[in-house]
Amino acid sequence: MPDALNGRTLYRPRRHDPDEDLSALADAIAAALPELIDRDGRVMLHQDGQRIPVTRDVLAARITENVVVLQEVNIGTAEAPYLELKYVAYVPTEKELKALLAAPSTDRTLRPHLDKGGSLLARVARV
Repeated sequence: MPDALNGRTLYRPRRHDPDEDLSALADAIAAALPELIDRDGRVMLHQDGQRIPVTRDVLAARITENVVVLQEVNIGTAEAPYLELKYVAYVPTEKELKALLAAPSTDRTLRPHLDKGGSLLARVARV
């Protein structure tokens, strides 16, 4: 494939279970942004020697810069389609951003791989 990841992290939503997709997104973000930390129960970003509180706007910008999804793109025409697979920036929804910045669930689920929910706090280093 001619379009490389260029240091970005691939998010692979399966699009049949929203909770599973949110969990996969949180995993991709944590892998893509090792500079995110948990400081006193709040997601913070280490940047230029500073600790910056992560807001929805900050998180959305970082996700768009560092996380991609694989999409089928028609680079031909409607009459003569030519499909290619390309990595495109992932743009999170407001609902996803809210869930990512929420505290991890304390409920136990029947699916242990989803126990962390979509919370980034459950995935980043505590400092």
